[in-house]
Amino acid sequence: MAALSVPGLAAVLEIPDVGTLIAQATVSSERLVGSAASTASALLSLAFAMLGVVHLRRSRLVAYRWLERSVLVSVLLGQVLLFWQDQLGAMVELGWNLLLLGALRFAIRQEEARLALARASATQSLPEIAVRP
Repeated sequence: MAALSVPGLAAVLEIPDVGTLIAQATVSSERLVGSAASTASALLSLAFAMLGVVHLRRSRLVAYRWLERSVLVSVLLGQVLLFWQDQLGAMVELGWNLLLLGALRFAIRQEEARLALARASATQSLPEIAVRP
């Protein structure tokens, strides 16, 4: 009868050793922290997007700026965490976010130009009040 050693018995019973347990605990805690930070980033981005939608009826410029903040939070916080977890998926999402950011910046410039033109035409159309000496 062959004597089984403790590591041999652990292998037969499929019990992981201490090193494996520590590695799994470290990986799971990193995943937990990454998931929590990713969720917080997504919620902050969602909150900014919702504020943008709320302001859309009152002022398009204010709404576009909130939507821009939402995309910036996604790029600067969310993408960092996503690259940490999944590089290929992060590249696709980064491309999409940069496309959205460019479109929003274009819309902001157009809205600013429209408002400046409206202000200029409003000041020119005001009747001049004659001042009598």
